[in-house]
Amino acid sequence: MEKKIAWVTDSSILLPKQAEDIEDVFVIPLTIIFGETEYADGVTIHSDELYEKIETERELPKTSRPPIDQLVTIYNELSLQYDVIYSIHASNHLSGTYESAVLAARQCAVKVYPIDSLSTSFGVSYLIEKGKEWIGAGINFDEVFEKIETLKKKARAYMIPGSLKQLLKGGRITGYQYLLGNALNINPILTFIDGKAEPYKRVRTRKKAENKILENMIESLKAKRTNQFFLSHSCEQSRFEEWENRLKQFSQEVRIRINPLSSVLGVHGGENSILVMWYDDQE
Repeated sequence: MEKKIAWVTDSSILLPKQAEDIEDVFVIPLTIIFGETEYADGVTIHSDELYEKIETERELPKTSRPPIDQLVTIYNELSLQYDVIYSIHASNHLSGTYESAVLAARQCAVKVYPIDSLSTSFGVSYLIEKGKEWIGAGINFDEVFEKIETLKKKARAYMIPGSLKQLLKGGRITGYQYLLGNALNINPILTFIDGKAEPYKRVRTRKKAENKILENMIESLKAKRTNQFFLSHSCEQSRFEEWENRLKQFSQEVRIRINPLSSVLGVHGGENSILVMWYDDQE
């Protein structure tokens, strides 16, 4: 009898309502905390309200991982219908959900593969898509786990925070850097190394920051390392038509998938943030 596989993730990938129709994928809402008030991401708070509150609150909200006992309950309930569970979550540097998944998996009889995606948003989604594809091709469970572990290290990701104020609140820049950045219109670009956000470049003007990321995308496209890019944002989507037009100059097969920015990154970057990801995995 063919074994059934469940895929568990958190709301850093997609909001729960968006995942309802994805077969065998179960999304756990992360908790966003403003002061003493808790919200379930995508359930009791949505992006517009989140950014309004971020702008007006003096301190950044906190995000909270699901309790271990909640994950144990979810795994045990899924074990009634599924034989194997892959639990893939946002980078451990962004959220502690992966650590909770590791501890919860040890308390369950069902086989659970906890995976730190080293990314978030579309990065998690893509790993699940590829995992489902490999399972469908008949690859065994341990090998699928190893292939996901290999693939996740091929991700390239760049983020332009929409607000220096949010970086200041989060302690990523000093007050002096905040004042200087505003005065000189400096836009920092972050990259993700082993799942951790690190400084990449600082450039004058937002346009130059976006062009630098586009240059990196074009480099991978021309080298035929990928033809698919993932773009998460908290700004006006129509602006990305220009990005697609520029990329299509190098390949008509290029695909850009666009989705709202996950709350985990939106909390730190603020409104008008952009995250661009792709995997240099094309064979």
